[in-house]
Amino acid sequence: LLHPTTPYVTEDIWQALPKGDDAPKSIMVNHWPKSRVELDRAKSAEMGRAVSQMETLIEVIKAIRGIRGETNVKPGVVIDEVFFASDDEQALAAIEAGRNYVELLGKVEKVSVVDSAKLDELDAAAAAVAAGLELRIPLAGLIDIAEERARIEKELERVAEDIAHVSGKLSNEGFVNNAPAAVVQKDRDKLAAYEDEKKTLEQSLAELEALEK
Repeated sequence: LLHPTTPYVTEDIWQALPKGDDAPKSIMVNHWPKSRVELDRAKSAEMGRAVSQMETLIEVIKAIRGIRGETNVKPGVVIDEVFFASDDEQALAAIEAGRNYVELLGKVEKVSVVDSAKLDELDAAAAAVAAGLELRIPLAGLIDIAEERARIEKELERVAEDIAHVSGKLSNEGFVNNAPAAVVQKDRDKLAAYEDEKKTLEQSLAELEALEK
């Protein structure tokens, strides 16, 4: 479809794609694309299932990457094992069918589907919920605990200073009574965000302490 308007790029892509022996030597002599009704998501139950499975995998991979970022797992580190549990049979089927995608795109060595009780037995594991699935990633061996503790403690010091600064402004009646309402509300929103950040950091620190035990 793009070839008439971008012939050089599409020809280069065409030559790089895997093709059968009977494929045309150039895209410019290939047949014009035809609509395939069987691939219409709305008309094909099989296609609908495939799309649903891929959407589940996308959410799961996002969750794994989110945990990597939140726990400061270095980009080059491969996670030994990720555990999944769910009462949703379709979600579990998506994991089974797409475990290669999860392992490749999440940098995971092994994907395991277990029951919920097994998840509760895992020590010091980061948790997330995605697409109807519970997942756990044991953090032991994935991070430098001393380095991460120092980083979190430094962040806690910084956020404590931010909270003290904004709280001081909001406790000043002259500021609250005389400043524009929008300015006061902005500082209140800042304070709430700093408090949430503090809770998240404290939770991360508690998880690190669990790893050290």
